[in-house]
Amino acid sequence: MDLDIRQLTDSDMKQAMRLGSESFGNPPTPDADLPSSTREGREWFGAFDGDLLVAQAINREFHSWFGGVAIPTAGVAFVGVTAEYRGRGIVRPLFDAVLTSAIERGSVVSALFPTAPRIYRGLGYERITDLIVANVPTSALTGLPQSSTTTRRATIDDLAAIRTVYDAWSSEQNGPLTRTSPSMGGIVDADGLAAFSGITLAVDSTGTITGYAAWNRGEGYEADAKIEVLDLIAREAEAYRALLNTLGSFAGVAPTTTIRTSGDDVVRLLLPTSHWQVTASTPYMLRVLQVDKALSLRGYPRAITAELPFSVDGESHMLSMNAGVGRCEPATHQDTRELTPQGLAALYAGAQSCANLRSTSQLTGGDIADDETFDAAFGGRQVHIRDYF
Repeated sequence: MDLDIRQLTDSDMKQAMRLGSESFGNPPTPDADLPSSTREGREWFGAFDGDLLVAQAINREFHSWFGGVAIPTAGVAFVGVTAEYRGRGIVRPLFDAVLTSAIERGSVVSALFPTAPRIYRGLGYERITDLIVANVPTSALTGLPQSSTTTRRATIDDLAAIRTVYDAWSSEQNGPLTRTSPSMGGIVDADGLAAFSGITLAVDSTGTITGYAAWNRGEGYEADAKIEVLDLIAREAEAYRALLNTLGSFAGVAPTTTIRTSGDDVVRLLLPTSHWQVTASTPYMLRVLQVDKALSLRGYPRAITAELPFSVDGESHMLSMNAGVGRCEPATHQDTRELTPQGLAALYAGAQSCANLRSTSQLTGGDIADDETFDAAFGGRQVHIRDYF
């Protein structure tokens, strides 16, 4: 199709909001509430058939943690195609424009929450984790053993300490957003603080904030009443127990606590109950946009010194690692270890082992004896995401 793909302007916002309503079931946006097409850290692209907007996507500027390094990330969101234009191959040229611009801005990986994973696998993305909501009986959160850690309600003066807790936790995982990028205000900023029923802090005997829970009190106090926990992060077991005990104090009026989390949350190691009912699960996908830059920026285990050759899409690369630092460069010879773009994404995140990638044909060839070195280089950290975009 002969389409015009360009960044949107304010004059396109009425069509953009209408397409958003069609794609995601959002309520109609009154003309007086139309958003601006230009917001810091966001690029809004559309595909036009004449004057008609038939597809759109937003590229958001993020950083996400991989191997202890904050990696420039293009978060793609609000992807939609008009019903009558679906199945015509519009998404690929639209993404080409979106990701070309993202690369020019410095992004080396891209991530998204898909509604149709197959489409995005065809574009080189692969699932690395899921953002989930899990139900736990509130009564199970009471009576957990703790010593000197106490809890109190957060104020605006605590925002820096809350960010410190999140930054320390997120930097030790693979995948979480930094919450300091231009496109990310964070779950706890001045506006966010007022958006929650409460943010409860865990405070140790020295007065240091060691954890927090951001929560909303649902409506009513009948059998279906809930406490909704949007963020539960702590740096030590005592902090988790103190926060869970405080949430458990709602057992008489809110029988269910819902926790938004991802992966295999360590909070489950402290729960005295086996009840953990996942009620919602949204996959999170990653694509490596620039192989050499993405692998050179990422951190690696300090104990590994190795040279690892591999190929992606027929292009050969050599990853050299020493003292936690990696350098990836084009290789002069074709290596027999071949990763698909999807396999590279899963490996980069530490989401899948080489053995699992081989079982799905996302990794072929090479010396299988070297698989454990690849696994050690990219693994060792849990994969998590806490923010939806």
